[in-house]
Amino acid sequence: MKFVEKIVLLALVVIANMFLTSCKDKEIETTLGGAWQLEKLHNDDKLSDCVKKSTLNLKADQTYVMIDYKNNTNNVNECHGDVKEGKWEDAGTTLKLISKDNIETKYTYSFEEGGLKLITQNQKGEDTSTFKLYVKKKS
Repeated sequence: MKFVEKIVLLALVVIANMFLTSCKDKEIETTLGGAWQLEKLHNDDKLSDCVKKSTLNLKADQTYVMIDYKNNTNNVNECHGDVKEGKWEDAGTTLKLISKDNIETKYTYSFEEGGLKLITQNQKGEDTSTFKLYVKKKS
């Protein structure tokens, strides 16, 4: 009888391990900090390789670096990045980016579609239809 109990226990451990491992693969990111890679824009389902290079790095010291890459309008093979730096604040569901020039940009943020969705807020603090979806950058 002890042999059967050991087999059943072993089977339960193997099954539990399979479920725990599969859950780890599907973990949903819920932490703002870290390096993020642009995945999707509100108006463009098929991002160019250039635009896909865009990143947002929210550092532990509350500073950020955002690099928005764009194709050159005169030469689509040319790619250039616009670097923005400053401080960031997490205000509930609002992410505030304050540039070195003291310009504040606010986003309503949520974790969906496997990433960080940032919806641009207007000056009244209302959401617009403009959004960016980032996924955690692979190291």
